[in-house]
Amino acid sequence: MFTSPFRAWRRLNAKVDHPGIGLAIDDDGRLAASYLFMCAMAAGIAMIGLLSNSASMMIGAMLVSPLMGPIVRLGLGIGTLSLTRVWRSLGTLACGMAVALAVSVTIVWVSPL
Repeated sequence: MFTSPFRAWRRLNAKVDHPGIGLAIDDDGRLAASYLFMCAMAAGIAMIGLLSNSASMMIGAMLVSPLMGPIVRLGLGIGTLSLTRVWRSLGTLACGMAVALAVSVTIVWVSPL
């Protein structure tokens, strides 16, 4: 009549495609030219929003920012104890931050404000 919670959990867990989910998360969190471009655009929008004192542009920069993919990959790497996923996601985040910092410094340096 009633099954144990452990059996119910195992039955539900058997239907999940774990390797497929891992591949999809790895694909979303990898370092690519599109990721770096989106980081640069988000940083540019944020810097223009800061220089013009516009809260709506800051919110727009947060919406454009592509940081969720590497952060989810980092969480999966920590959750599954996969050091390669953790290091690759940290590398992707570091490269994105470096690009964003370079774009921000360039915009502030060029700006007349």
